[in-house]
Amino acid sequence: MQTTPRTGRDLLDATRPFASDDRLSSWWHVASTFALLTAATAVAAFSPHWPIRIAAAVVQALVLLRAFILYHDFMHGALLRGSGLAKALFYIHGVLMLTPPRFWSESHNTHHAQPARIERPPVGTFSLWTV
Repeated sequence: MQTTPRTGRDLLDATRPFASDDRLSSWWHVASTFALLTAATAVAAFSPHWPIRIAAAVVQALVLLRAFILYHDFMHGALLRGSGLAKALFYIHGVLMLTPPRFWSESHNTHHAQPARIERPPVGTFSLWTV
C-alpha cells in the first residue's frame, strides 16, 4: 500500500492508463446524455401533471450537469479530440448553456493559470475592483 503521495514521474506513470480516450465509450456517454436530456426536457415541458414535470425538471438539471462535465472535458481536449460532430454538438450546447466555447476557453484557461488567486476577480465578472 502506498503511504506517501506520488510525485513527478511516478505520478505520471501511475495515471497513464487513464489518459486515453476510448472513442466508442465516449460517444456512448455523449449520446446517452443528450438523449436523456432531450427526453427529460420534453417530459418537463409537455407533461400535463405537475408532479411529473417537477420530477423531470430535477432529472433534467442533473443531466445538464453531466452534459456540462462532458463539455468541460471536450474543451480540455480529453474527450473526442478532433471530432467535427462533437465540436458542433458541444458548440451548440455551450451556446445554449450561456458558455460559448470562446468565452469558456478564455475564462477557464485563466482559472487554470491562476489557481487560488484572490486579489483579482475572475475574467468575465464585474466587481468594484475593476472600476
